[in-house]
Amino acid sequence: MPGDPSGSGASPRAAETSRPPGGLPPGRDPELLDAMIKPFIEKTEELWARMFSQVLGSEQFAESMGQGLKGQLLLQRALQDQMERYFRALNLPTRRDLEGLARDLAELKETVYRIEDRLVAMPSAPPRGRPGQRPRPAPEVGEADSGEP
Repeated sequence: MPGDPSGSGASPRAAETSRPPGGLPPGRDPELLDAMIKPFIEKTEELWARMFSQVLGSEQFAESMGQGLKGQLLLQRALQDQMERYFRALNLPTRRDLEGLARDLAELKETVYRIEDRLVAMPSAPPRGRPGQRPRPAPEVGEADSGEP
């Protein structure tokens, strides 16, 4: 650095403000700094808490939040209605259609499970399989599929 008589390149100010690793500059007491800063932080937190409780607890804030939520719900409903019209125009199922289908499928599964439980509990339970399905006869020896018609 020009004008530095030592020729080291470091300014005299840098030597004054150099800090030991992980600490404050020499002559600075961390407890004294904490004692000075802590009341400032506490007062700031107290002021912010008071301000927020006044704002959030006001009738005006509650009304504006209610209006905002109401507007958001109206927008969401309008978008949902528009998407349903769009899907119907494309002959695609809507969310409401799929939810109804899922509900119907769950009910149908429950009904099948109840019927199956009743059939199994019957003294002469029919064999499992599709109704009216007959078991295939076992192929006789020598009648294995040879690939010929």
